[in-house]
Amino acid sequence: MNEMDFVTVDGNRFHHVWLRDNCPCPSCRDRSSYQKIHDPCERLAVPASIDLLDDALVLTWSDDPSPHRIGRGWLQANAYDRPRGNPVREERLVWDEKTLVASRPVIHDAAKLDSAAWTEAMVKWGFVRLGNLPRSKLEGFVASIGPISHYISPEPFISIKVVLEGEDLGLSSHALSPHTDLSYMPHMHPLIVGLYCVANDAPGGESIVWDLARWKRAFSILASEVRDYGLTRMRKILIRLLEI
Repeated sequence: MNEMDFVTVDGNRFHHVWLRDNCPCPSCRDRSSYQKIHDPCERLAVPASIDLLDDALVLTWSDDPSPHRIGRGWLQANAYDRPRGNPVREERLVWDEKTLVASRPVIHDAAKLDSAAWTEAMVKWGFVRLGNLPRSKLEGFVASIGPISHYISPEPFISIKVVLEGEDLGLSSHALSPHTDLSYMPHMHPLIVGLYCVANDAPGGESIVWDLARWKRAFSILASEVRDYGLTRMRKILIRLLEI
């Protein structure tokens, strides 16, 4: 890539395309859901002006003369071009249903246990359940783990509740289908995603843990059946996968 296609801020490089696509300013993000408003393929990533201020990077684009302000703190938190050291290999447990049932994860008391107890469970299982954590202490607890990412929202937490005429699916009463958060952001830095329940006075709302290792093995076997017997069996195969 041409160096002219980058902006350097506090020692980190940011490509023009990345800045245009990920700009967090109100002109580029919906005010309620904070989701991207524009399709990056429909806009040019050619800067008309670039001003580096004490607290922000301000850009105008060739097809948009209005200023787009990006905080320097936000850029630092989301820098993707920083030097990388040697990766540390972590020993992770690939668990299945049998292993999980035999040693069920417990709900750790956040007020009584030190961090070593629940962080060990996080490393072992990939998730952890915490209880007895008042809402007033939530932000301090999260900040003790590491810096809060503002990539998705300028606020430290995103409320998921029913809002009249809410524009986002998470603000409606419609059920969310099984999904993975942030998997569509391949450049995203590693994150711990948490769910904090403020009130639970409605049916439903279960969080599902999938045994993807087992699903992958089953899918590999069933995919071979598709190759051997053709697509006519696809419907039955998909039903069997869902039953797993």
